Amino acid sequence: MLEILSQHTKPNAIWIWGNDTLEDIYYKLEIEHDIRPDFEEYGNHINYNPKWIHSEAAEKYKGCVMIFTSPYVRLITDDKKIIERCEKAVNEYKKTEEYKRARIEYLKIEAEKERERRERIKRLNNKNKTA
Repeated sequence: MLEILSQHTKPNAIWIWGNDTLEDIYYKLEIEHDIRPDFEEYGNHINYNPKWIHSEAAEKYKGCVMIFTSPYVRLITDDKKIIERCEKAVNEYKKTEEYKRARIEYLKIEAEKERERRERIKRLNNKNKTA
């Protein structure tokens, strides 16, 4: 089973979206490296045990893997060859300095957001104590 959820714009008509093919997915992963660090939170790019909200989806995708490396690479499959090729592309890119730098930058941004969130909570708690 293979269901490709991502799309792309057409080069000669960027306002028109078209469905991705498997070759488009491979190109995005292997050539463009469309693999974002923030998508590690979604099963580390390849979720081997996705949780489905609706029982119909759980039944439909039973035994499938969700590959989700960016908004532009999303697919569901149980095809071992597809999974292995995507795994290889993701793992190879994650070893690069480019990805490592992007991940460090992402983690810094997330840490700052968390620091700011905690500060807001602290200010609200102090405000409520004095009210």
